[in-house]
Amino acid sequence: MASETPTDYGLKGNNTTPHNVTESERIAYLAELQAQTTLIMLPTIVLLILFAVVGLFGNTLVLIAYSQKFRKTATRIFVMAIASFDLVTNVLVIPVEVYDMFHIWDFDNAHMCRVRYFVSSVTTVSSATLLLALSIVR
Repeated sequence: MASETPTDYGLKGNNTTPHNVTESERIAYLAELQAQTTLIMLPTIVLLILFAVVGLFGNTLVLIAYSQKFRKTATRIFVMAIASFDLVTNVLVIPVEVYDMFHIWDFDNAHMCRVRYFVSSVTTVSSATLLLALSIVR
């Protein structure tokens, strides 16, 4: 025999919050969900941090080496531009993404969310476009 689940949830009118749940219970429930989600996402968080650290050093070395050692060519410019966009990703996008993973259930800044997705999209699409241009030039 299947258990019955309530369908009303204590909602009245346009109010979308149940009347039988206090604010402290809601916060405690979201904290519990966040703890479970963080545990599940821990391997991803560690991998992203590893990518950010390695990418920070790697892209910095690429920028230093290509700015001093190689002669000026289109390939050099493309490689330096890709490294620059990847450096922005390592410094800005990945740390904000890790922060978001720690605050999935209580992240409530809509403007920061829009900026985060915009910067992430711009850097990713720019790197991909430059890589395509580099492959055409080569």
